Amino acid sequence: MNKGSKASNNDLILLKSKITGDNLKALLKKKGLSKWKTAKECRITYRTLLNWQKEITEPSDELALRVAEYLGLINLSDVKKHELKEGIQKLQDKLDRLS
Repeated sequence: MNKGSKASNNDLILLKSKITGDNLKALLKKKGLSKWKTAKECRITYRTLLNWQKEITEPSDELALRVAEYLGLINLSDVKKHELKEGIQKLQDKLDRLS
């Protein structure tokens, strides 16, 4: 993801490509993780993870972010901090326009 920025559509597409198909299989192998453990730790079913690997289904944005964080691809706390800062700035801009 781009420097902890809010997940854009392009970021999510790229992220999803990293956790599906052969990329998922390679990533799990590299990290020494099983699909069973990954599924359990990410609170998804084994079948769901298997379907992503076989490219039968695609993860939702929420699940993609959850699994990507577990696998160390992103840090959601950084993403959330950035989203909060953006939200505060938007509110400040609205207040400034009302003044």
